[in-house]
Amino acid sequence: MSGPCRRNDVDLSRPMQISGHSSWVP
Repeated sequence: MSGPCRRNDVDLSRPMQISGHSSWVP
């Protein structure tokens, strides 16, 4: 769970970049 947890932080910083990676992103 350490991997996905870390990406969450980046999501707030660059939701567009990981937009395709994260499905929960609005």
